[in-house]
Amino acid sequence: MQPYDTYPPMMNGFFTTQTAAAMLPVLFLIVALELIFKSFALWRAARMGMTGWFAALLVINSAGIFPLLFLVFTNAQYEAFNVFPPRSIVKKKRSTKA
Repeated sequence: MQPYDTYPPMMNGFFTTQTAAAMLPVLFLIVALELIFKSFALWRAARMGMTGWFAALLVINSAGIFPLLFLVFTNAQYEAFNVFPPRSIVKKKRSTKA
């Protein structure tokens, strides 16, 4: 039986507290990017009425890769969707107070 203070031969002391502390900022960055990309992708899918894509984006966790691919590949469709007209078309209403 092995004593508890030694590592198995395949680990050989690789994953230590220093390694975990060095990887923690990278993990926080991945989580932050996932949150940002997923929120934009969910907003776009809901705005365009894509319920299947919305459900898939909500369930699948892929460290930001799947939402980023969705945003890139639906960019042309979203621009053609024209949710917000250009400001030159929108006319300001003037008040008719006497």
